[in-house]
Amino acid sequence: MKKTHLIAGLLLSMAVSSCSERFYGPALYQNDVQQMIKPHSKDSVKTRLYGSGTLLMHDNMFNQTDDTKAGLLNIYRSHTVPHFNFSYGVLGFAGTYKEQVSAKPAVSNKAFTGFGFNGSASYYVSTKKTDWRLIGVDMVYTQEGGDYLAYRRAVANQPDVYSATQAGMFSYGIFSEMLIRLNKDVNIGAKLFINKTTGQLVKKDTYNYYGASTSGATISLGYKMLTGYLTSATSSNLSGGSVQVGLACRF
Repeated sequence: MKKTHLIAGLLLSMAVSSCSERFYGPALYQNDVQQMIKPHSKDSVKTRLYGSGTLLMHDNMFNQTDDTKAGLLNIYRSHTVPHFNFSYGVLGFAGTYKEQVSAKPAVSNKAFTGFGFNGSASYYVSTKKTDWRLIGVDMVYTQEGGDYLAYRRAVANQPDVYSATQAGMFSYGIFSEMLIRLNKDVNIGAKLFINKTTGQLVKKDTYNYYGASTSGATISLGYKMLTGYLTSATSSNLSGGSVQVGLACRF
C-alpha cells in the first residue's frame, strides 16, 4: 500500500510540475504584423496617406488562461505603381497582459506601451476590377516598455519559467492578397499570410526557443474613405492564437 501511495504521489508531483511551467513572450508576439491598405491600380489617386486603429487580442495557449489585449495606431503612406505596391509607416501601441494562474485566484494585469516602424511591398497583376497581389512581404519592428517587460526580466531565472527579456522585436511575413474594386466607392479584399519573428525569444540553460511561425487570413471591406478589416491567425505549434479588428481611413 505504501508503495502504491509513493507511485501515486510521484505521478501527481510530475503533473503539477508540468502544469507549473510558464512561457512569457513579447507583448505583441505573434500579433505585431499589421494590415496596410494600398490603392487599387484602377483608383484615380495612386498615393495615399492612411491612419488606422486596431484592437489586438492574443491568447497564450501555453499558459492557457493568460491573454493580451492592446490598441494600436498606425500612420502610413502607400503607393501603387504599375505592377507594384509598397507602404511604410510608424505605429504606437498600449495594452495589458493578464495572467491568471489556476493555483492562485488573483489575476495580475501588467501594462505595456511601445512604438515601431512597419512596411509592406507586393507584386500584382490586374484585370478591370481585380488586383491580385501574387506575392508580398510585410515587415515590422517594435520597441516595448512598461510593467510587462520589467516582469518578464524579473522572472526570467525562475525555475520552470521561460521568459523573453528583449525590448525590441522584428517580424516579417509573406502573403498573397486579392482586392476587388466593385465600383469607385466599394472594394472587398482577402489575404493569406505566414509571419515569423526573428532571433531567439528565450535562451535558458540548454533551452533555446526561436518562436513558431504564424499563419492566418485577413478579410476587408472598403467604402469610400474607410476600410474595415478582420484578421485571425494561429501559431504553427498551436501555442497562441490572435485576432485583429481594425478600421483605416485614407486622407
